[in-house]
Parts: sequence; C-alpha cells; structure tokens
Amino acid sequence: GLAQASLEQGQLAQASGYASQVLVWLEEHGLGGLYDAVGLYLTCYHVLAAQPDLRAASVLRSGYHELQRRAAAIGDPLRRQAYLTLARSHRALLDVWQAQ
Repeated sequence: GLAQASLEQGQLAQASGYASQVLVWLEEHGLGGLYDAVGLYLTCYHVLAAQPDLRAASVLRSGYHELQRRAAAIGDPLRRQAYLTLARSHRALLDVWQAQ
C-alpha cells in the first residue's frame, strides 16, 4: 500500500511512518481476517531494512513464522507447497528469509 509506494518513490521517512502505523495496528488488532498478512510483514520489512531500522529482523521473523504457521495448517503436502511458493508475497518472503 502506501508504505510500498513511498519506498518505491524514495520517500523513506514517509514509508517508515506508514510501516510503523501498520505494525502498531497489527500489535493492537492481530492478524485475524487479513488476506495477505505475510505481504504486510514483507512490505514492513523492506521499508525498515532500507532505513536501516533495528526492527527489520524482528518483522521478517514474525512474517516467516506466520507463513509457516499458516502453511502447517494445510494437511495436503502439495497444497502446502503451493501455498508457500505460488503466492508472490509468500515466495518473496521465503527468498528474503533464506538469503539471510
């Protein structure tokens, strides 16, 4: 959303502000009902890592663990693998996680 757009425009302070708002909201409300929670974590990670902000590693870790938690709930191994690799944000988060 706005954090990603601001990051792409090189407006790091504005992007950081948006990412911080998202993280506060997630802390207060949780992930229930969010369609792409992993994508939110990934965007916040990219914004914070560009600063650099010490919260970036923690946000990436939270996103990774959430992705794994959701994947573990899928009983069928083929569907689980598809869930992890076919959604763009899921694959991107795994790529960033594995690159560390």
